[in-house]
Amino acid sequence: MSLRSHARFTEFTFYTLFVLTMACVLVLCLIPRALAPTETPVLLLDRARTTQVVSVDRSARAPDTAAARELDQRLLDFGALENRTLDPGRSPAQLRQLLANGYQQVARESGVPAAMALRSVAVERLEAALALRLPDAETERVLGLFPEALALHGVTRNGFEVAPHFVMRTLYKARWNLAMGLAPDFQLQPVELEAYHGWLALHATNLAPEPRGVALQQYSRAGGAQIAEARGVLAFLSHDYKQAAEALDQAYRESSSLRIRNWLRGAQVAASAVDGEQ
Repeated sequence: MSLRSHARFTEFTFYTLFVLTMACVLVLCLIPRALAPTETPVLLLDRARTTQVVSVDRSARAPDTAAARELDQRLLDFGALENRTLDPGRSPAQLRQLLANGYQQVARESGVPAAMALRSVAVERLEAALALRLPDAETERVLGLFPEALALHGVTRNGFEVAPHFVMRTLYKARWNLAMGLAPDFQLQPVELEAYHGWLALHATNLAPEPRGVALQQYSRAGGAQIAEARGVLAFLSHDYKQAAEALDQAYRESSSLRIRNWLRGAQVAASAVDGEQ
C-alpha cells in the first residue's frame, strides 16, 4: 500500500469512527433518563422594551419643588444611614416614616407621575455612581446597602454583574419604592415587572422555593415565559414531586425538549418513590 493510499485509509477510518461515536452519543441522548429538575429557565427580557424604559428614565425631569428636593435629600440620607456615615439623629424607622410622608406630599402636590420622575432621576444617579462619575462620599449615599442586596439575590457575584443590567435598575426602583413605604413593584412598567418578579423567581436562589413560587405567579401575570417549566422545578425543590411532575408534563407538551422529558421522568420517579413509602 502506497503512502498516499495509507493516508486516505487512515483519514477514512478516523471519520468513520467519528461518525459512529457521534451516533452513539446521539442514541444515548435519546434514551429516556430520570434526572432531577433543579435548574430554572433563564430570564430573558425584550431589548426593545427595556431600551424604551431606559430612554424614558433618562429624559425624566423631577418636579422642582421644595418637597421634591427634600424627599430626594432624605433618600440620600437613608443611604448614608445604612452605611453609618450619617449622624444617628434619626433611627431608620423614623427616616422611613419621613420618606413615606414626603412621598405622599410630592404625590399630592405634583402628581404620582411627577413622583415617579423623581424615582427615574434616582436611578440615573445610580448609573452615575456605578460609572464612577460621583465623589466617593456621594456614591455611598446613593448606594447604601444596595450592593449587599444585589449580592444576596445573585445579581452580582464577587462584585461582577451576572444579571441583565436592566434587572439592577429595576431592583433599585424597588428599593426606592420600599423606602417610600410603597409596594416594591409599585408603578413598574410591564417589562420591569418581568425583570423584578422574574429574577426573584428564576435566579434568587437565596430565597426558599415557596416565596420564589409566589414571585413566579407575579412573573406569569406580567407575561413571563416558560412558566410551567419553572413551576415544575420549584415544586421539585420544595419536595412536592407530584406537582412537579404535573407541571413538567405540561412543559413537555409545550416544548417537547429532551431535557424536560428527562426532568419529567425524574419527577415521576421521585413521586412514585414517595407514594411507595406511604
